[in-house]
Amino acid sequence: MSFKTWLYQICHNETIRYWQKHKKSVGDQSLDDDEHKLLEALVADSSFAEHIQQRSYEQTLSHALPKLSDHYRAILVLRFMEEKPYAEISDILQLPPGTVATHILRAKKSLAKIITTLS
Repeated sequence: MSFKTWLYQICHNETIRYWQKHKKSVGDQSLDDDEHKLLEALVADSSFAEHIQQRSYEQTLSHALPKLSDHYRAILVLRFMEEKPYAEISDILQLPPGTVATHILRAKKSLAKIITTLS
C-alpha cells in the first residue's frame, strides 16, 4: 500500500468514527455542504438517476441519504463525491476491486429502495 493510500485510509476511518459519534437524529433533515455535493454527484450519475423517476432528486435524496448505512454512504462518497477510481477505493477500504464494484452497486440499490419506501 502506498503512503498516500495508507494516510487516506486513516482519514477515512476517523471520518467514519466521527459520523458514528455525531449522527444526526432521524428527524433532522438539514444537510451540510459535503452531503449536498454527494447528492449532486449521485443525481449526475445517469444509471442511478434512471432508477429514480421523480422530479425533485435532491429533496428525495436528502431524506434518504441519512437512512443509508455508514458503509454504503462512505463508499458512495469515495466514488461519486471524491471521484476515486475503483483501485484506490479498493486500497482504502482493503477490499478486492470486484467487491468494491459490488458494494457500490448494492449501495445504489439500497438507496433506491429507501427512496421508493419514502415515496
